[in-house]
Amino acid sequence: MSRVLPAERFEEKVGALLGLMTADSASALALIKQQLYAIDGRNFEDAVALGARVNATARSTPDFRRAVARFLEEKE
Repeated sequence: MSRVLPAERFEEKVGALLGLMTADSASALALIKQQLYAIDGRNFEDAVALGARVNATARSTPDFRRAVARFLEEKE
């Protein structure tokens, strides 16, 4: 993600962006980063298959289970 920010709003906008990033799941971010490196040079079909495997792995993490539980609690 790239942004051009006016100097007078830099600290405010960077703080907000960092807040969003730190709210995300560390395991999800790590898996995404690994996946992006791993798909480099692969053909489309192989990249999609890798994405499906990473998705299955992500769904087994404690972060994912907590996020689903929070979602379901909000629906009640």
